[in-house]
Amino acid sequence: MSAAPSSAEPDPLPSAGSSAAAGDLPPASAEASSATAFTERAAPTDEVAAGPLERSESLAGEEREEGGGASPSFRFGERALAVLFAPQRAFAHHDASWGWVAPWALAAACGLLLGIWILSAHDLGAALRAQAEAGLERLPEAQRQALESGPAREVFEKSVRMQAFFLKTWLLAGPLVGGLFEVLAVGALLYLASRWLGPPSGPRDLMRCISLAAWLSLVEALRYLACACGAMLGNPFPQTSPAALVDPLAHPVLHSALAGLDPLLLLYYGLLASAVAHGLRFSRGRALAFAWGIYGAGTVLRTGLAGLGVLAQSLASRGTP
Repeated sequence: MSAAPSSAEPDPLPSAGSSAAAGDLPPASAEASSATAFTERAAPTDEVAAGPLERSESLAGEEREEGGGASPSFRFGERALAVLFAPQRAFAHHDASWGWVAPWALAAACGLLLGIWILSAHDLGAALRAQAEAGLERLPEAQRQALESGPAREVFEKSVRMQAFFLKTWLLAGPLVGGLFEVLAVGALLYLASRWLGPPSGPRDLMRCISLAAWLSLVEALRYLACACGAMLGNPFPQTSPAALVDPLAHPVLHSALAGLDPLLLLYYGLLASAVAHGLRFSRGRALAFAWGIYGAGTVLRTGLAGLGVLAQSLASRGTP
């Protein structure tokens, strides 16, 4: 008696009752789930390892993706410190979204406060008059007597008053108007340099270049703070350069040459070289040549003009009977 053939065939689709339980996953699926959970738990350590500048940049990108929300208040301070003390890292992360109004406004506010302090604490008219009188004492006897006569003396007094007026106006308007002009001029220069001297793959955005120039103007904020210390110590004409140690009337050429050794001026051109190299993607040698070439040209021009002034004064004194 032969056995009846079995009619049971394997069901191609498993029934609901025969489905595997949640804990009965295949080995490969269990390992993938464990790896995913471990990755999610370990992800925050990457944010901790990142520096504050990278975290702020990633946060800014998320905010722009979500709808362009306002940036955290600490971002500007981090960027300002990075520009001054870690410029390579700062300018490598720089783009046009950093803006230009905030750094320019900070530098202008520091300069405006310095001007208000000097005007309230010092008599600039009397200080300028004393400087002018000291200059008269160094002139030859014939020229000094000619300037001390009636009409010449009136012109002298008027020139001193005009100098005091322009100096007071510049102390209040210079940080605002002069600072804005400097940002736009340097930004335009950087834009032209990026188009004519920069690499083909480098950025060529005008607003990015203006933003770079504005962040470089933070050096002026440091200058204003340093000059404020000098003004508080009683100096109505504070400076940060070693040219303050030399009388400009007695040694004009030396005074102009020492003005180029201002430590904050050297800092500015060093930051300019870093901005060109890392912000505009110039090669290191080309960036150094660009920044310090501008510095050298300005120093030579300033010193040369002072030398021409001394030569003209010497020729005029020889022609005086």
